[in-house]
This record gives sequence, structure tokens and C-alpha cells, in this order.
Amino acid sequence: MLTANQYAQGDIEGLSDYGTRRLVASTVLTESNGGDLAITNGAGYIGRYQAGATWLADAGYVDTTKLRTAMSGYRREWTWAESGGMTRFLEDPANWKDGLSLEKYKASAELQDQAFKRNSDSAYRTALKQGVLREGDSEEHIAGFLKARHIAGYGGAVNVVRGLAAAKDDYGTSSYDYYNDIAANRDQLNQLLVVEERFKGIPYRLPTEKELKPGDANLSVKALQENLQLVGATDARGRALQPDGDYESNTREAVIRFQRQTSLPETGTADVATLTALRTRAAAIAATPDFEKVAQTFQPPGHRNDWLQTNEQGLPTYLQSKNPATTPAVRDAMADGVLKLGERGPEVAKLQESLIQLGINDRVKNPVKADGIFGPDTQRAVQAFQLWHGTDHVNGVADRHTIAAINTQAGLAIVQRASDQATGQATRDFAANATLGTGIDPASAAEPRKTNPTQTAAPGTNTANTATTPPTVSETSKIASPTSVSQLPPDDQAMFAKIRQSASPQITDEKVAEAMLLAKRNGIEDASRIGPVGVVDGKLWVGGSVPGYHVGVCVTEPSPPLSDTLRETQSFNAQREQQLAQNSAQQQSEGMNRGTPRQ
Repeated sequence: MLTANQYAQGDIEGLSDYGTRRLVASTVLTESNGGDLAITNGAGYIGRYQAGATWLADAGYVDTTKLRTAMSGYRREWTWAESGGMTRFLEDPANWKDGLSLEKYKASAELQDQAFKRNSDSAYRTALKQGVLREGDSEEHIAGFLKARHIAGYGGAVNVVRGLAAAKDDYGTSSYDYYNDIAANRDQLNQLLVVEERFKGIPYRLPTEKELKPGDANLSVKALQENLQLVGATDARGRALQPDGDYESNTREAVIRFQRQTSLPETGTADVATLTALRTRAAAIAATPDFEKVAQTFQPPGHRNDWLQTNEQGLPTYLQSKNPATTPAVRDAMADGVLKLGERGPEVAKLQESLIQLGINDRVKNPVKADGIFGPDTQRAVQAFQLWHGTDHVNGVADRHTIAAINTQAGLAIVQRASDQATGQATRDFAANATLGTGIDPASAAEPRKTNPTQTAAPGTNTANTATTPPTVSETSKIASPTSVSQLPPDDQAMFAKIRQSASPQITDEKVAEAMLLAKRNGIEDASRIGPVGVVDGKLWVGGSVPGYHVGVCVTEPSPPLSDTLRETQSFNAQREQQLAQNSAQQQSEGMNRGTPRQ
């Protein structure tokens, strides 16, 4: 874990900061049992990544021509290493490049981490070029592939992701073991390297699913069978599946049964829609076996319980307009692959319902209506989602990736909201990854959210402390909007000044304010928690003092007016204060009620 936290070579291509450190931690755990820089195994492999001569040559540290000559007559590097040949080769400084040596390599964390990044980047780029990996693959899949490469070479890693023969080292560890250390959390490091809450359930780019069909035999089929077993899908004779990785007739029959239950085409082939629907249901059942009952008990008034039913795309059927008769019947809204200003139809209505389910109407000035018309309000809501989630183009145009992210997160929001309430956790705001004290009412999904500033107290309610109650989300609109940074609280002024000081003069105040707001929403709450700030690859990055916390805003995209961003900052502050006050009140209430005898 210390090695992963100290790693400072930048993100490995295809991975985030978290994914990079996850890969580093898993590799040094397996290879050097803790990241020891100078460790050497019995065959002569060295350092925290157990580097061999070929690996060092790939990184540009060792002379490739001299290495080929030294390995002449050996088919495998391992055999050559066991003979002592690799140790003798690496001990000779003449075989190293740029003044390096075995001693310098073993003494330098920077050299070892740099070699790991170079070789991982190269493998990722080659895999993309050859179609082995794709843009949008999950980080677990990419990191698993890169770790499998570490034991089996590039070709061995390709075999893993294609479900072909496994490679094993002389200790019996296979390339599939390495892949699953990360992809299936076999090494159990997910419990230690915890992803921040703001990332949960927000797949802006969804993993690329590979269709599974009869005759396939690989780990993906085994995972399919385990999920089918979890949701109770059986074969034609009512028998539960035994996960063996072979897609035979019993698996096909179970897939058909699941497709029939979820109103999907009964093909017997596990296409993308089937895999998506199955994974969503299995994950919920794994978290809470009796989830439907729990959801009905703990959901707020007006909740929906049809989240398990899916449409042809494998998405929840609740993503439909309540009033289809009033929704303009335009079928070509997605003809160009995007939903944008001026378009109409049921696809737009579904998008709007998802945004409302996410609680977007608590975060924007003008509420979204699920009327099937992509107007300015919907455009701004999509733009807000893109901004909060750090997408490359904050343009308010919903392409397929954005639509998939919004729809998927809406389904996850319902699941997580019920789980949070069942376990006594505060309800999360999935729209902006903050914590809200108020629940989100799914019943408003097809109607504009109505604000009633005058709440009538229930009979017998004590209203003595009403004047000290923090403003609710709807009441924050009554607070005078600031027009300059000097009108913000001192903590926000200090935070703005720290980012402004580190940003180049070409960066506008509007962009700095935008970065500050995004940082606050993503766990960097004040100036003391700000780390490095700078522009990299066209983005203004604000790093946190805690590793893993960072946000970036595109400097070439137009920013909202400064007054709008400051108003959003003010609203965020009010919501946070409201949450803190409600948490405090709840704790006091629980303290007062302890020991009270039952009536």
C-alpha cells in the first residue's frame, strides 16, 4: 500500500489515478511481497516488480542487441535465468544503457516505477491498436490485462482476455490468476484501496461487454453462470447451474428463462442487453438477498418497485414516460446517435426521467420536465451532469456514452438509495456525488418538481426552533446571489485565491471558480486540502492533499457566468450545512431516545 501511495510516475494509459495505484499495489504484492526495491528471487529477477532482462530491455534500460546475444540457445528467459545467465548479464554494467547499472536500478524507486509505467503504457497502446482492448473498457479489465502481461508477456495476456490457454510460471501461478487478482478482486485489495463515494455508480464510459453464446468456454461464461445461479435462473428441468465455464444447453436454457422473466428477446444468447440486466439484478441481490422487500420498506413515498424489469436495451423499464399519450411520437431522435436541443420523442422523455431520478432538479435553477421535449432546461441539466462528472465535452449534448451513464446511474440510484436507508446511511445525491439530507421522490419523475415554501407543521409539532433551521434546498434560491468572489465566505475566498495563484494568468476567473466548485463537490472542501494545481492536456487540474482526490475542467470549453457558478457554490454550502445540522439533530434525537421503554 505504501508503494502504491508513493508511486509518482503519473497515470498509466487507460487507467485513472486510482486504477494505476490499484495495479501497482497488486503487482508488488504478488511479485515482491511488499514492494522491496532490492529483493532478488532465486532465478535472479529483481526489484519491486521482479524485473527480468527482457522487461528491462523493453523499458529501455538494457541493450537489446547484447541481450539477444547473451540469450542465444535459450528459448525461455526463465530457463536462462535459472542457469545463472541473467544474473551474470545484469551484473555487467556494460550491458546497461545511459550509465545505469544493476546497483543503481535496485536503489531507485523512480527507475523501477518508471520502467513499470513505460512497459504498461506500451502494452496498452499495442492492445488498443490490435483491438484486444477498446476505448471504454472497464479499469478492472485493463488493469487485469496489464498484470497478466507481467507474468505471461503480451501474448499470454491476450490469451487471457480472449479466453484461451493459460500460461503458468514454475510456481504454478497462471496468467488467469494474475488477471483475476484485479478483475475479480482475488487479492482482496479493493477493501484497502477504497474508491471515494463520488465514483460509485457513475460509469461515464461503460465496460464493453462481449456477447456470450453456446459453445463458448471461458471465465466470462463462468461469471455468467454464477450470476444466473444468484438470480435463481434454472435450466429447463428446474436444476440450478453449476458454474463450470462451459456454455452448454443447460446454460442456454437458464439464459432463456432469465430473458423471459425480464421481457428480453428469448434467444438463449447472452447479448449486451442480457448481460447488463443480469449483472444489475445479481449485484443487488448479492448486496441484499431480499432486496425487493427492503426497497419497498425503506423507499420514500411514491417509490417505484419495477426497477428489476428491463427493456430491450437491458435498462430498467421505469425509464419511461408516465403519460406516453402526451409524449410526441417522434422516432428519429436518436437517428444521429445523440439527443440535443430541439429534439422530441420518447427517448428524450426517458433521458429526462433519469435526470429527475438522479435528483437533478435539486441542483439546477429551472426544473426538468419529462415531457419528451429537449429544451433549454434539459440541455442545462445534461451540461451540469457532464460538468460534475469531468467529461471532455461539457456541451449539453447527450451522446450514447452520456445517455448510458445517466440511465445506468438512475437505476443504481434507486438501488443504492434503498440500501442507504436500510442501513441508516444518509441519502446520497447521485447527480453531483454529494450527501443530501433529504430523500429524492421518484414519483415526481414525470412532472415538474413543485416547490412549496410554506410548510404546515403537523399537529403537536414543536416549532420553537424554526428560526434556527438551516435553509432547505428549495429555500436557497431566496438567498441573495453573490456577484463577486469577495461576497463568498472566507473559506471559499481562500480556496479561490489558492487556485487562482497557481493557475496561469490566461485562465479566467470563471474557469477558476468552476474548478473550485467541482473540487468542493468532489471532496476537496477547502484551501487546506488543495494540493498541486496546473494545466495539463488542456485541463485545469486541482489536486487534493489526499492521494486520489483530483478534478479537472477543460480550459477550452466556455465556462458558465461567474455569478451562476458563485450561486451554485452558495447553494452547495447551504446543502452541506443543512446536512450537518440534520445529522446533529438526528444524533441528539437518538441520544434522547436511548433507554426509553417501549409502549
